[in-house]
Amino acid sequence: MEKLFAEGNLIKSGGIPKDTNASPLVGERIAMSESYRMAIIVEFDAGATDLAIAFQQHDAASAGNSKAIVIANPVYEKLDTATKFSETSIWLDASANAVRGVVVFELLSEELDRANGYGFISCDVTAAAAVAKVVSMKYISANPRLEPAYSVDI
Repeated sequence: MEKLFAEGNLIKSGGIPKDTNASPLVGERIAMSESYRMAIIVEFDAGATDLAIAFQQHDAASAGNSKAIVIANPVYEKLDTATKFSETSIWLDASANAVRGVVVFELLSEELDRANGYGFISCDVTAAAAVAKVVSMKYISANPRLEPAYSVDI
């Protein structure tokens, strides 16, 4: 029998919908100790222009040390009226067309600086122009180390 979605996928909210015009969406930290890979899904509304998305790795669940991490894997985006995702090597921003959409970034656990204790990740979204930009974020891991995934503390 197939697993139910929550049995085979770790899921955590990275940030509830927020207008990034006032301040950035600072994503929740998530532990990578229970995952081989993590998808970071960022959704934005039709007013979203000039979004900057940055990823951090951390050595603690809160406070501690942080440093940037560059995601080198392909990025998948579905913008405006698109009905399927398209692959891009790097996602820069939502451009000046006031698009709405969803972008999926994927991070592998081996891309973290494990030798120096970095085992948590987060994603931050900032906006340059003074236009309402409602953004939300989720983390999903389809390859948890333990199952059922819904019982894993992340």
